[in-house]
This record gives sequence, C-alpha cells and structure tokens, in this order.
Amino acid sequence: MPDSLPAGEATGAFNLQVTATAEGNTYQGLTLVGAQTLEGTATANSSVTGPGGLNLPIAVPLAIASTDISAISGPFDIVATGDTPSLTFSESNQGQVDIRVDRDLAMSLIARRGDGSPIDFGESWHDPDNADAFVVSCSMDDARMADEGKDNLLHRFTVTPAQSTTGPVLHTDPDTLDFGQVVTGLTGTQTLTLSNNGDATLVVSVISLAGSQAADFSDSHDCASVPVDGSCTVTVNFSPAATGVRSAMLSIASNDAENGNREISLLGEGVVQSSPAIDLGGQILLDFGQVQAGNSATRELVISNTGSAALTISKLAVSGAADFSLDKSCSTIAAGDSCSATLGFTPTAAGAFNATLILQSNDPVTPTLNLYLQGKGTATPTPSLSLSPANLAFAEVEVGKSSQKTLLLANTGNADLQIDSVTLAGSGSTAYALAADCSLIVAGQTCPVQVSFTPLTAQSYNAHINVDSNAGNSPSAVVTLSGKGVPLATPALAVSPLSLDLGQSQVGSTAKEVVTLSNTGTAVLSVSASLDGTDSNTFAFSGDCSAVAPGSDCLLTVSFSPVSIGMKKASLVLQSNDPDNVSISLALSAEGTPQPQPEIKVLPLSLVFDALPLGSTAEQTVNVSNNGDGPLALTAITMQGEAYNHSSDCPPSLPAGQSCTITVTFAADASGDYPGTLTITSDDADQPDLSIDLQGSVVPVPVPVLVMDPQTLSFAPTLVGDAVSRSVTLSNGGSAALSLDSITLDASADFSLSHDCGSGLVPSAQCTVTVVFRPASPGGHTGLLTLESSDLMPSQRAIPLSGNGQAMPAPHLSINPGRLEFGPVGLGNTQTTELAIFNDGNVSLDVSSALSGDNAFSRLDGDDCQPLLPGRQCSVALSFRPAHPGTLSASLAVTAESLDKPMAVALSGQAVPAGGNGATPVGQGSGGSVGLAGLVLLGLLAGGRNKRTR
Repeated sequence: MPDSLPAGEATGAFNLQVTATAEGNTYQGLTLVGAQTLEGTATANSSVTGPGGLNLPIAVPLAIASTDISAISGPFDIVATGDTPSLTFSESNQGQVDIRVDRDLAMSLIARRGDGSPIDFGESWHDPDNADAFVVSCSMDDARMADEGKDNLLHRFTVTPAQSTTGPVLHTDPDTLDFGQVVTGLTGTQTLTLSNNGDATLVVSVISLAGSQAADFSDSHDCASVPVDGSCTVTVNFSPAATGVRSAMLSIASNDAENGNREISLLGEGVVQSSPAIDLGGQILLDFGQVQAGNSATRELVISNTGSAALTISKLAVSGAADFSLDKSCSTIAAGDSCSATLGFTPTAAGAFNATLILQSNDPVTPTLNLYLQGKGTATPTPSLSLSPANLAFAEVEVGKSSQKTLLLANTGNADLQIDSVTLAGSGSTAYALAADCSLIVAGQTCPVQVSFTPLTAQSYNAHINVDSNAGNSPSAVVTLSGKGVPLATPALAVSPLSLDLGQSQVGSTAKEVVTLSNTGTAVLSVSASLDGTDSNTFAFSGDCSAVAPGSDCLLTVSFSPVSIGMKKASLVLQSNDPDNVSISLALSAEGTPQPQPEIKVLPLSLVFDALPLGSTAEQTVNVSNNGDGPLALTAITMQGEAYNHSSDCPPSLPAGQSCTITVTFAADASGDYPGTLTITSDDADQPDLSIDLQGSVVPVPVPVLVMDPQTLSFAPTLVGDAVSRSVTLSNGGSAALSLDSITLDASADFSLSHDCGSGLVPSAQCTVTVVFRPASPGGHTGLLTLESSDLMPSQRAIPLSGNGQAMPAPHLSINPGRLEFGPVGLGNTQTTELAIFNDGNVSLDVSSALSGDNAFSRLDGDDCQPLLPGRQCSVALSFRPAHPGTLSASLAVTAESLDKPMAVALSGQAVPAGGNGATPVGQGSGGSVGLAGLVLLGLLAGGRNKRTR
C-alpha cells in the first residue's frame, strides 16, 4: 500500500494474508478421524481511522486453500488470503490514517478424508451457512507480538490534498472583429490571437466560418496545437461582395473542457468609392462591313460615364489605316451622362482594313480603352456568266421519242446579269427545243435552261446554243449540242418447249419441269402466264417474267400435284408485248398414279416371362416388318407395366420390305405376377396402334439365414483358476442350406471353445457352441467369438465375450490407535474415546469385540461393524470411569470369523482422587462425554491460538 494518497484517489485492492498456527495435538486429532486435507474460509475484520471523524469497519473475506495434512507430524500453519476493497478518502480526511486488524479470526473449516468426503464433527460445531464445515476461532499471540515489537497496526499512510488540474483553457483576443467600411472589390484584414491559459496542450480541431454572408470572409491560421502559455494567430479577411452591413460567425472547436466551441462575431460594411467609369455599351469591335471603294460609311459611337464622378477623356484618336476617320471629340462627361462621336470608313481600294480607336481617361479601373475598327473595301460590281456543262451530249434516242438535259446559267459576278437571248443554231437544230425564263440573274444565283432532243429520223444531229448577256467576261457564250436518232426497239418472244409432258406422279406427290422464255428482240419483253383447262387445278407454275432484257432468258417452273389417278391435261397461256406473238398456249399433260401404302407385321403378339428368380433379369424380342409398298412411319413405341423396359433399333421410317427389332426387358424387386403391354404406333391405316400382351412372374430365391442366441456372452465374476461355461445356439432361419465356414475365438487363453455344428445347417436346424471362461488372473477379460457362414447379410458375425476374474479371499483388519491411554481421571468421573477398525482386506467381515480386565473400562453400544465391507471402517466407543485410584488396565479383543486369531488393543488409565491434582473432567456434568470429533475440535481450539497477519 502507498505511504501517501491524494484525496479523491482510489487505493485499489490489496492482497491480505492471515496465518493461524495449529498446535501438534490438533494434527493428532485430525489423523485420528482419518482427515487427509483441510480447507475453508475466514473473515478478517479491520478498521480504518483518521481525521474528519474517519472510523470505517472493513470485513475482508478470505479463502483457505486445500492443504494436505497427511504428511504433517506437528504444528502447522493455516493460511487464508483475500483482497481488500478499494478505498477513496475525502479532503476532510487529510492527515494520518491507520488500518488495524481485530485480534480475533473466525474460520469455517472443512476436513476431508482421502476419498474427498467431509468429516462430520457433530451438529453443535456446524457452520450454520455450510453443513460440511465446522467453526473455529483463534486470537493473536499477544506475547509473541510484543516480543517481535508488533501490534495490530496493519498499515499507516498520509492522505494529502487532492491534485487539481484544469486542462487546456482557450482565450481569444479580441472577442469581436469589426472591419469598418471596405470598398466593394477591395479587402480588409484583421487578426485574432488564440492563447492557452490552461495546464495542458490546447488542440484546435476546427476553425470555420458560418452565416449567410460567410462567403465575404476568409481565414488562415497555424493553430492546430497550442502549448501551455502559448498562442497563435488567425488572420481574417473581409472582401464585401455588395454594399451594406455584412456579418458572419467564426467558430473555433477545441479540447477546452468548459468552452470547447467558441464563436467570434465578424462585422463589416461594404461601400462604393466615388469614381468615374467609362462604358462603350460592351463594344470592343466596330465593323463597317463591305463598302465599295470610293464610297463612305459612318458609325455612331456612344461613350457613357456610369461612375459617380466626372469622366475626363484625355485622348480620343484613331491609330492605323487612314481609311478610318473621327469627326467629333468628347472631352468631359458628367456622371451618368454620355457623349456621341462619329466614325467614318472610306476605302480607297478593295481589301480588308483595320484600325484602333484609343480612349484614355481618368477611369481608375480602365484608364485606357481600345475599340477595334474593321471594314472591307470592295471593287465596282460587274456581272459574270458561267455555263454548265459546256457541252450537252445526248445518248442514242429512238426515233419519235424525246430525251431532256439541263443547261445551268450562273452569275458568278457581283452585279445583276442581264440575259439578252438564248437561241438555237446549227444544221441539226430542228431536233432540239429550249425552255427557259432567264432574263435577269442576281449576283450569286443560277437559272436553268431545259434542252430536249427528239430525233425525226435515224441519224446524227449537231447544233449549238447561243447566250447573249451583259457579262463582262463573255457577253456571247456558246454551248455545243450532239445527239443520234436510232430505230424504234421491239421485243421478240421465243418459248422452249412448246408442249410439256410431266409423266407419271403418285397421288399426293409433286413433279416439276421448266419452260424457258427468251427475248430475241431489242426491247424489254414483258410476259404474264395463266393456266387453262379442266385439270388446271392439278398444275401450277412459278417465276416472274414481267421484265426480260433483250438477249436474256426467263424460267417458268411448271408443277404437277395429282389428287386422283388418271391422265390430266391443261394449257399454260403466255401473254406478252411481242407484237408478233401476243399470246402463246403450251399444252400440258401428266398422269396421276396410286400412292404406295405401308403394312405393319409384328411377331410374336405376346411375350411370357415365367418363374423368373427374384433379382434376375430376362429379355425377349419382338420383330417389326413393313410388308407394304410404301415406307412405314413408326411414330411411337410405348410400354405399360412397372417391371418392363424396352429398347429398339427401329428407325422413324421403316422402308418397304425391311424389318427391325424391339427388345423387352423384365425385372422386378419382389415376387408376384406382373402384366404389361407394349404398344407400337404407326401410319398403317388398318393398324395404327398395335399392342403386344406381356405376362411375367417372379419367384423368391432360397437363401440361408444365420440366427445367433444370445448376441453377447457375459460371464459372472469367477475366482482365478475356476471355470464357468455359457452356450450360444446357432440356427438356420432361411430357406437354403447354411454353410458354417469357421467358428473361432479371438481372445486370450482365459476363454476356450467347443461346438457340435459340423460344416453347416439345413433350414430350421440348430447347433450349440460352448465357451468356457477360466480366468488365470484377477481383473477384466474380453474377446470375440467369430463365425463365418454363407449368410451374406453379413457373411461374418462376432459375439462379444466378457468376464471378470476375482482374486482368492484375503481378510485383514487394521486398528487405530493400537493402544489407548486414559487419564488422569478423577474418581467418579468418566472419560470416553473411540478407536477405528479398518477393513483393508478384500472380503466382507463380521467384526465383534470383547473387553477383559479392570471393570473401570467399559464398551459402549452403537458400533456398526457387522458386516464391515472391504475398504470401509467402523468405530468402537470405550469409556474409563475409575472407582479406585491407581493405574488400571484392560484389553479389547477384536475378532472376525475369517481371521486366524483375535487382535488385542491394550487399555490403561490413571485414576486420581476426585478434586486432586488430576485433569478437570471433560463433559457436561458428571457422566457427560465428548466424541473423537469433539477432541479434534478441542485440539484446534487449544492449539490455534497464534495468528499472524500480513
């Protein structure tokens, strides 16, 4: 524990150890009752006293660990340990504080035998909270403590004033930042000092701005960590975005326990500075556009003063091309007023011209302003004619037909183009014609002239077009024309063959042939086709010959699909634009023949699977034949019956004269009759669904079954060298002969085997297997009786064997103590004690005892020694009540029927006159007594007087 402790601070828990010393007679008493270990609990009472009226009782619970006392022969220590509670003292307790322990210690002890069972010392000694424990008290050895210069003071320490701490403390200077008036667009700056007046480091986690006008303010700082008595600076800027009072809040978050969130008010006013402001209406470029060389164009420029003071223009001049001019100047413009100046552009030639109007003024923001001037001088406009194409060549055109082309007149100049005339000339001009309305073409525009060519005869025609205009480049322009007239083209139809025989076709089938249509003419041939005749519904055609080019062929496919037998005739009629063959008729002929039919044949029409052994599988086949003259469509093969399956090599379509096979498999998992049906579905009109009857039966398979009774062999406990036997009955509970392949033992020599089973058993027969158990040593013995047979469920069986060998009887007794001494005892008084008799042999004994000698000794009733089981003990109570003084003696003879001779215990006692120098009688009044457990407790009470605490 500490020598000093600040007020308000906890001591924490401390370990307390208390040692009580038990004298030698305590051990003797515990040994007498068979105690092997000692354990329990205790309570150490103490008090804490000090200034401020401090007087605090404390009870510390202690634990006494289990202690082995079997090897102790004299005094021994009983050690109890536990943790004290944690204590906290107030300011009023400052000064010297003492912790003292009480002189007495109460213990609750449990004495246990070697098997762990508790020893009962009588109800009067019970701990009321634990029936297994007895209560013992002990006190400090004052004489020993005095010799060692000690008392009951456990510890002394001093309570000192509480240690105070404030932590970090944030101080701001100033608490408000007022920026006053700041011109909009400019920035005002102020600083804020953060100081740490505490006794720990100040951590500033966040410095932020808040408020609807926080955007007008900004901050910067290096205040993440401020040491004790240190400071840092926060710089705040104010840049008003508008006029008027502006405000925000600067928030400072820190680890100051009392003021972790500090807010600083920010205030400022945005104002406008009185100054002129030049404004050209947003213009930075003045464009005069295109002006014809020698002509002039003017533009008005408005110069405005949007400021709050007079605008003085110190310079207003044009720099650059001399083609620009300024005819009015502005010198002073009042606030809110404006002035107009006229700028002129007079190009002296064609081309682009640029200049700059320079304005210099007292505008503080824009003291120099440049206005860029540009314009384009253009030449004197003239029209220009362009013809496209320069030549018009017409392809060959049939006599009497027309072809058109377009001639495009374009004005590529910069003035209006006047078209005076558009005329035809030349030897072949009679075959051409013009259509146009192009008297005036605006610059950049076009006008079409439609030219048509219509030859009157088959020859070449050459001519030209004359165009007269005011175009400066070509007042008279010519376009050549060429064309050729050719004879009128006609188509010519040729057909191959002119008649068509499609031969024989089965009803329901289709036959096809091709008819070739050729165009041997010079124009496109157009042909349409149709069918005619009484049997035209059995014929059809396909193909599109509506446009056959000269020299080309077109194919028509003619098909015949009879619905009945007999000769069929019709006509294929061709209509065309061939002037010489407007209509041509082709004769069509064919014959319808009967359709071949399939015929199904199946053998056999029934299958019988008779007396199939259970677990077996049988197969039979069904032959399917097509005896017709057409293919047989096998659409489905289905099976009904749970014991049947099928497979086949039959194709979906079985040709005429061919056959295939269906394999039927029969297998069932239980005996009985199994009917079924195999159904074949086909396109045989007479037998579309043909069924084959299936019959099958399954009979059981005879099997052997090995039955063992019993399933295990357990032998009763048997003396070493003796023998005992048990039998197992084996029987065949099956329907087939059971083969017994082997009957063996997998065990030690303690077991032996014999049987009358031979090599096997017929159904319902049985035999006997005898196993003899003859243990050669004490203890458990195990083994297996293994049988291998033709029973497959399973083929190998095992019967577990177990037996226990017992040693020969060996009776033996032990008596403790082997001698009893009483006294000194006053005449007329009684002293009582007990001795213990232990059966440490291996057989149960009926123990009896007889007393001989001086009649001052007597044997008390109540002992329970018949029978005394192995490993158990009983007690015999004896008393000594002398009637005359002197040393008296007797003998207790202990006998059992299996012992060779009785065991004798010598008794002696010292009798003294009543009231003499002998020991004080023990008990309650004359004739009182105390048992052996009471003597043990008396020993503990007498010996456990010393107590040491640390």
